[in-house]
Amino acid sequence: MLVCLLAAARPEPVRAQAGPPAKADSSARAYTDVGNGDRLFVVPTARNLRRGEGYAQDLELVVVGASYGLTNSFSLGAFVSVIPGQGTDNIALLTPKVSFPVAKKLRAGIGSFLIASRSGSGAITYANATYGTADANLTLGVGYGATRRSGFINTPLVLLGGTKRVSRLVSLLNETYLIYDRAFLDLGTFKLVAGIAGVRVAGPRFGGGLGLLYAFGQLQDSDYFNGSARYFLPVGEFTVRFGKIK
Repeated sequence: MLVCLLAAARPEPVRAQAGPPAKADSSARAYTDVGNGDRLFVVPTARNLRRGEGYAQDLELVVVGASYGLTNSFSLGAFVSVIPGQGTDNIALLTPKVSFPVAKKLRAGIGSFLIASRSGSGAITYANATYGTADANLTLGVGYGATRRSGFINTPLVLLGGTKRVSRLVSLLNETYLIYDRAFLDLGTFKLVAGIAGVRVAGPRFGGGLGLLYAFGQLQDSDYFNGSARYFLPVGEFTVRFGKIK
């Protein structure tokens, strides 16, 4: 009798109601990346625009241009400076880039800034690697400059940068350039740390960024000048995306 009473008093297990399964909460990631993480503030990462993605950019109101993903691994950009008073001494740039996956979150890339003006032409050719996703990544790269008259410059430019998306629209980013040259223009030992740190607001079609350009330079072992200097300048950019958006 006691066993029967205990069995009758035991609560019945709650059965799930019939119907469609509940939708997963997507509020944590209800957005997609913007631009596939193809660049930091100015310089490229080893990630690439997807095929059919593109953007037009205005940097500091004096550099305008556009980049476009021809394939998932190759993009091409064209930019010109429109500095008042420079006239035909303004410069034109082509920015081809090829990138490819190395591992799940690691990509490698090579590219160039091809520069031309009335007074001459040159290029900065680089190789880089980027680890992470479109929304959070780190990039390490090295580049060498060259001019038509002098050929390649022996001193490399080292890049270290990254970006971190902190909300649906806002990302924090920094790019830092390092130069160390023991025979800079035959003047002495030159050291430079420069870069841009800032914030980017990016929507599906329109975006913009505001940052601070910083530079710390030092010249030593020179017969003419020994000392250091620092420089700060606000930097702004505006971007309009066109073509396919994932």
